[in-house]
Amino acid sequence: MTVRVSSTPFPRPARASGIREGLSALAWHRILIQTGAAMLGMFLPMFLYQLFDRNMSAVLWYAFAYYLLAGLLEPLGAMVMTRIGMKNALRLGTMLYVFFFLTLALAEYIPVRAVVISSLLAISTWHVIYWVPYHTEFAEEGRGHRLGTVIGAIAAAGSLVGVVLPTFSGWVIETYGYPVLCLSALLVVFASLVPIGRVRATEEQYEFGFLQTFRELFAPARRRFLMTFAAEGAESVVGFFVWPVFLFELLRGEYVQAGMVTTAVGLLSIAIQILVGHLVDREKHRGRLLSFGMNLSAIGWILKSFVSSVAHIILFGTLHSFALILMRTPFEALMYAKAADAGHYVDEYTVLREMALSLGRVILLAVLLSLGAAFQFWIAFLITAAVTFFFGILSRKPPAFGT
Repeated sequence: MTVRVSSTPFPRPARASGIREGLSALAWHRILIQTGAAMLGMFLPMFLYQLFDRNMSAVLWYAFAYYLLAGLLEPLGAMVMTRIGMKNALRLGTMLYVFFFLTLALAEYIPVRAVVISSLLAISTWHVIYWVPYHTEFAEEGRGHRLGTVIGAIAAAGSLVGVVLPTFSGWVIETYGYPVLCLSALLVVFASLVPIGRVRATEEQYEFGFLQTFRELFAPARRRFLMTFAAEGAESVVGFFVWPVFLFELLRGEYVQAGMVTTAVGLLSIAIQILVGHLVDREKHRGRLLSFGMNLSAIGWILKSFVSSVAHIILFGTLHSFALILMRTPFEALMYAKAADAGHYVDEYTVLREMALSLGRVILLAVLLSLGAAFQFWIAFLITAAVTFFFGILSRKPPAFGT
């Protein structure tokens, strides 16, 4: 659907860095999770595209079902977290993610319908159980600390992983097939359970009832909150589910070449991510970085609609990656700061944000599905550009939760 305190992308002990041990442990956990996820990463939509006999509508329906289930069930995840605690919720969510990879690894040996239903249930339940405690704990642990540096460092580690893994993963798929790649990713995700033991895990009591959560989300007082995060979700979904399938078609199913192109873009992004993380921690730069990043990201989507060669992919992909870094790093830092400002309502803030994100993704996917036979990749990219411009306007004033 993601730690460094000086020049390296990994966390040092809390005493040396000034970053809490719990935040460092959470960062290590996240780095391992995103490493496992990155092993499949851009190849997941390609996998689904082939599983559905190159039917793009089926891929979009899969994504639609995933985000619809996640959005509707999100309050239940918070209730589970309240009952079993943050650490156990993180552990349970991680194990559900492991089961998702296991289902994909067995795709060649079980019926397609079983793969679709099992994987959808696994990834939707993972989303519901995992993200609320993760974001809640990150906001709590990061209160008063250099969130921009930590977020930038986690993203830089992800970029570093993104340099090596796409080419490696493409080679594994062509040499051994998807099952070996999925099992390898499964083992890395399973290893991410280890750092959770060092997470401080402040316990939170989720105050809203199931139906009350929906009333709070759609309350007039939270209209800007809903629209801002819905726009953020809509902006991201095309990059995750549509762009990789476009690459697959453009590169005629050459997995290694697709991986190498992604590696080239990731390599150029690392230094940018580290620099932006430092700049975000200087309060005066956040607004300018965010505004510039939003506008440049929208332009990046417009340029992607003209991609027709490998050179275009690298050039426009790098530009867009740079724009996304400028956009997301300061916005995430502001988001976690606002979540921390919600005080006791930090988990409620997180649940409503996740639901708004899912709503935005569902709406955009519904728009793309409504195109039917008229669907074209370039149309999806132009629609995303318009959404990004809208997101940029809304995010100029990050929404407070309001309790």
